[in-house]
Amino acid sequence: MSAWRAPGSEILGFQNPARLSRAEFRVCMLIAEGAGNAEICAALSLSESTVRAHVRTICIKTGSTDRDALLAQLGRRGAASKRPDAPTQAS
Repeated sequence: MSAWRAPGSEILGFQNPARLSRAEFRVCMLIAEGAGNAEICAALSLSESTVRAHVRTICIKTGSTDRDALLAQLGRRGAASKRPDAPTQAS
């Protein structure tokens, strides 16, 4: 049985995007669009804990240390910090 490959997965730039499950890929694409966890929950009818688990797994599978690193890997560096509802970091 061949591995599932998401349509458009080549845009992710991962060495092996087929390692993401379909649900993880959907979450990843929403992250790439700048969606926060609450928006992902609403869009995919998932609980907050499920979304957090998917984000953790995506980071592990892609070698990203956190959401910002994942965004950078997706070519969307800083997109999360530009969102009006994104938490700010103290200097």
